[in-house]
Amino acid sequence: MMIRNQWYIILESSEVKQGKPVGVTRMGEKLVLWRDAEGKVVCMKDQCPHRGVALSCGKLIDGLIECPFHGFQFDGSGRCTLIPANGRNAPVPRRFRP
Repeated sequence: MMIRNQWYIILESSEVKQGKPVGVTRMGEKLVLWRDAEGKVVCMKDQCPHRGVALSCGKLIDGLIECPFHGFQFDGSGRCTLIPANGRNAPVPRRFRP
């Protein structure tokens, strides 16, 4: 069991490459890691809140991770920044914000 808001070593920094998400399971938690636009490592739950698809199967676009199912995009804080079906200028519903 993980204690929230604590540091755990889960991968070597060199294992998280620019341009490709990495999915891992540590202590029973499915996680996805990637490097954002500035090259900083990002880690979040490996599950899209829309349909539960593994985000690690998606792709990175300008430092954002994109769900492979419907194309929802998430930033490093886990905030959904785009729901393609709603359009680029549409507000993101509250349930898709951390």
